[in-house]
Amino acid sequence: MNHWFRLALALVLTVFVTQHGVRYEVLSQFSPSPWVADVRLHSQPTLSALDSAPGGWRLEATDQKAHRGVSWQFAVPHGAQAVRVQARVDIADVVQGPKRWERASVALRQVAAQAKPRERSVFGEAGTLNRQVDEVHLLLPGAESVQLLVRLLRASGSMEVHGLQLSFLTERSGMGWAVVGVWLVWVWGFAGLGWAWLHGVQNRWLPVVGAALVLSAVTLPGAGRDALAQWLVAGPGFSSALVFHPMVNVVVHGLMFGLAAVLLALNRPDWSLPRCLAELALLAACSEVVQKLVPGRSAEWFDFRVDLAGVALGLLLVWVWRDGGRSWLRRRRL
Repeated sequence: MNHWFRLALALVLTVFVTQHGVRYEVLSQFSPSPWVADVRLHSQPTLSALDSAPGGWRLEATDQKAHRGVSWQFAVPHGAQAVRVQARVDIADVVQGPKRWERASVALRQVAAQAKPRERSVFGEAGTLNRQVDEVHLLLPGAESVQLLVRLLRASGSMEVHGLQLSFLTERSGMGWAVVGVWLVWVWGFAGLGWAWLHGVQNRWLPVVGAALVLSAVTLPGAGRDALAQWLVAGPGFSSALVFHPMVNVVVHGLMFGLAAVLLALNRPDWSLPRCLAELALLAACSEVVQKLVPGRSAEWFDFRVDLAGVALGLLLVWVWRDGGRSWLRRRRL
């Protein structure tokens, strides 16, 4: 049980040091507005100020023929390491287009001299809802400017934006060493988990290799993950757009944790469904939270739920394969 304490400690420390106010301090801050001189308009958007909310504004589209919205470009100040976007976004009757990304969107696009611009979503939804947005994205090496884009991407409906702010951040003094210390706690915890599995299973290398593959995948920096994914799809000749299809992420996460569940459960002489489920759920939680420390990666509740679904499916297959499952199936046929 010692590895449970170690990993729980790593989880708590990671959540603490990755709090925006703890890890970073503000270098410069902006409050973008559609009424400033350097705003860029896309496809003649319909814009209006909100009388009920000073500083708020509305973007509207009556059809789905074009990307309509506004954008601003900011030079990256010296020493900036991350950029933070804050706003409250209210959307009403936004009709999503045929493609998943055709909806109400707030995004950041980083521009570097020797690299292709890279866009990351800050907010992307359809329907009617309101959401408080507060996201931090690490700047790419060599990033010279950042574009903030608020658009209806071939989507009709209205989008209200309140309190939009963009801040350039730098790490507080000494925070780099704190992050190194948290990484050491993670290594300590994962080593304990691997040691427990090595001494509690048959064919010891199988479940450990499965867990190692999961951890290697989730600790790979975002740029390296994208490059690896592009290389994998280029071999069979698939379109590079397949890499960013949302279902690919679901399938990869589900398969990874389903395989890990099968390898662990099949090689445990003391097969126990609750114990295997608890250990794999802990691994899934850790695999998401640790990504808060990895450049270009983030912890996502949706990914965690997909991981748990993969674990449940893998354990279900093992249960059916074992005598108890086969006996239950035979009784159901009688």
